[in-house]
Amino acid sequence: MTSVKTWDPLKTSEGEKRLEGFLRLCDVLIWLGLGSTVTGGYAWPNATILGLGVSLITVSATVKLAGVVVAFLVMSSRKTNDEIAPWIRRWTRIASVFIALLALYVIVAVPDIVARIGAGVAIWWSVKLFRRAGPISIADLGAGWTSTEGAGILAWGTNVLGGLRGTWGPELDALLTGAWLVGAIVVRSVMPSAFEPRIADPNELKIRLFALVQAERRYYVAHRSYSSDVAELRRLGFTAIDSLVSITVEGSGYRALARDPRGRVSCGVWDGAAGGLRIEGTRPAEPTCWEDRKQ
Repeated sequence: MTSVKTWDPLKTSEGEKRLEGFLRLCDVLIWLGLGSTVTGGYAWPNATILGLGVSLITVSATVKLAGVVVAFLVMSSRKTNDEIAPWIRRWTRIASVFIALLALYVIVAVPDIVARIGAGVAIWWSVKLFRRAGPISIADLGAGWTSTEGAGILAWGTNVLGGLRGTWGPELDALLTGAWLVGAIVVRSVMPSAFEPRIADPNELKIRLFALVQAERRYYVAHRSYSSDVAELRRLGFTAIDSLVSITVEGSGYRALARDPRGRVSCGVWDGAAGGLRIEGTRPAEPTCWEDRKQ
């Protein structure tokens, strides 16, 4: 008779070790993304940091789910399910469910017919993947992860869950990964404005220009000329002057513009004797604002 090989819970294969290391790397990136999201959204509001954090979560969670699926497909092409670690099969089944849910979201949210057809194919494939991973027996549920490292962020917390270390580790780790991914997509969809530079209203732009007028006067007293260097003017103690302000100096005069990051409003001010830099209808050192017609 031909003997049938089965997975040995006391022996971790090289493939399992590499996969566990890959999952832990993804965990690190997910936590970095969560930290950046909290920082950019609350602690230090910044659209760029918030966008980076959500992007890290989205990419890392996607790669983490996809990595286990690919590993299972590679292993199952050469082995039977009995020879594959139960946690890999459990991860794959949960990942297939999230793939189907995300594909369903695409069908509902994206009107493009090609995207919808692709999502339908993804749902069909995820169902086949779920069935291919096979049912999980009671014995498999008791086997848990093959090592403490395999449980990832839950390696030290699973004793609390009924005293069975690792029993629910794969499910919770996979569900958390899927939750991070779904959460990141929902945040992107529900709050798109949070990932764009905050709109500066005319009053905020004028504050920058008033500060600039004072800084240029102080600079002129010291150097008998005006400066077009924003950083240099900030060092004079006028921190309201930032990257939204651009300065043009010509001869004995200057003109400064402060633009809303979204390009909807612009404000300007001029001073000095240079006629070519004057803003029509305004007096020297008097900021004025207007709406950009291109919008």
